[in-house]
Amino acid sequence: MKGNNFFKKIINRFKLIIFKSTSYIRYISCSFLESNGIKNIGNLIFISNFKYNYQIIKFTQNDPTIVNLKKLVSKDSIFIDIGANIGIVTLIISKFVEKVYSFEPVISSYINLCRNIEINNIKNIVPLNMALSEKCSLLEITNIPYGETNKVVKTHILENEICRVYDFLNVFASTLDNLNKYYLHLKNDKKIIIKIDTESHELYVLNGAKSFLMNKAPILICMEQNPRTKEPLIKFMNSLKFKKIDTYNFQGFVKDEENMYFANDYFLKEKK
Repeated sequence: MKGNNFFKKIINRFKLIIFKSTSYIRYISCSFLESNGIKNIGNLIFISNFKYNYQIIKFTQNDPTIVNLKKLVSKDSIFIDIGANIGIVTLIISKFVEKVYSFEPVISSYINLCRNIEINNIKNIVPLNMALSEKCSLLEITNIPYGETNKVVKTHILENEICRVYDFLNVFASTLDNLNKYYLHLKNDKKIIIKIDTESHELYVLNGAKSFLMNKAPILICMEQNPRTKEPLIKFMNSLKFKKIDTYNFQGFVKDEENMYFANDYFLKEKK
């Protein structure tokens, strides 16, 4: 029995060495990459913690969400990135808009977001270390070190694996309505593109943004979809008179399996 345990330890140690070596090679490789005018992303700790890093894939490949967002925005528009993580979409889209407001509540991801803004010397991004939800409060959120799938606990089953293994953080949450009233002051003459990627917390974010979304500004929302939240999201957006855009039918779009797009009439008239 002791021999078996020793053998398993040797194997696990060998696997760890291989994993770390691969991570270092990937980090060095990524440091020389450039995509959409962005020099490099992440840091050694972040990249080394993932065998398969979705943020890196999104950065290096021709991601349909980024392709579509680049076609939607314009130099005088405002981009709001809710659930920015380390800032891949924020960084790329910042090159094509007037200003970006980038929200990331998890401190480890937020640190990387700020670092990426700094090393790329981008001046038009406002990074905000807070969550957006349906009311101003504290939210309990999973705290996966340098993670890309952190979730607000109350929108998930506590018994699932991601909530069993990791501790939680208490983070400050505001509403988009409240922020616009006291801080953003966005006017109707600005085209606004919003990306929401909050791991099934999208409906809470939208409930806290009703007044904002009823403005006469041209607004388009790109949000993550999954089977559990898809129909409630469609019903909510229809109640606000937003139209769902099938990306493969909308002019200039490519098909995006991960997200749904909704636009109000002011945005659609402007795109014609």
